[in-house]
Amino acid sequence: MGVPVFISPDSESYLKKLLTSDADQDEFFCGAMPLFYNAPCIQRKIDPNILKYILRNIKAGNAVHVEYQSMSGPGPGWRWITPHAIGFDGFRWHTRAFCHKSRVFKDFNLGRIYKTGESKLHPIDCSNDFQWFTEITFNIEPHPGLTGQQRKGIERDYGMTNGTLEFEVRGAFVFYMLKRLNLEDGHEKNDPIRQQIVLKNREKIENQRQMLEKMSTNKIEETIPR
Repeated sequence: MGVPVFISPDSESYLKKLLTSDADQDEFFCGAMPLFYNAPCIQRKIDPNILKYILRNIKAGNAVHVEYQSMSGPGPGWRWITPHAIGFDGFRWHTRAFCHKSRVFKDFNLGRIYKTGESKLHPIDCSNDFQWFTEITFNIEPHPGLTGQQRKGIERDYGMTNGTLEFEVRGAFVFYMLKRLNLEDGHEKNDPIRQQIVLKNREKIENQRQMLEKMSTNKIEETIPR
């Protein structure tokens, strides 16, 4: 006689299917589909032709000439970049690229690339983008200003073990994760009820990030002539 096999309830998979409108009536734990609402996420506009251009040149290993609106300048300007990957920070899509102007690896918001020009081969070794290829550990815990029971609630909510949660983030995405979780410098002074979590190892994270950036800079200076 065969032994019946049951699929264990998986909250994460179930809720992800709700978000993608891919849930099946038969999958619902309670046998009935609940009322459900997903708050709107503002989509950033990306020109499909620019996206295809970037992806095509990532595959070819080319440098590309793009008109880009940087937030450090008053208006858009043309610059050469050598893209090697794309990434999503939770709100925006970027291409990770070597910037020929500043001679560092950085992120370029795909929605702020206005125009594209010529492309050409460029001898940059993208494996030297150590921030992209190295993961950094985040260690968070409940805000110390919470009561004991409130801390336990946060620990349960985040699935913490022994009062902490560790997770890995690519070095290139440390900046975005700090903003996304409201863990920027000074966050420990925020109202505990609003802040809820704090970062335990900020100094270590910043030291690692700076070390990786310096390693990349040194490699670029060794291999790419000015």
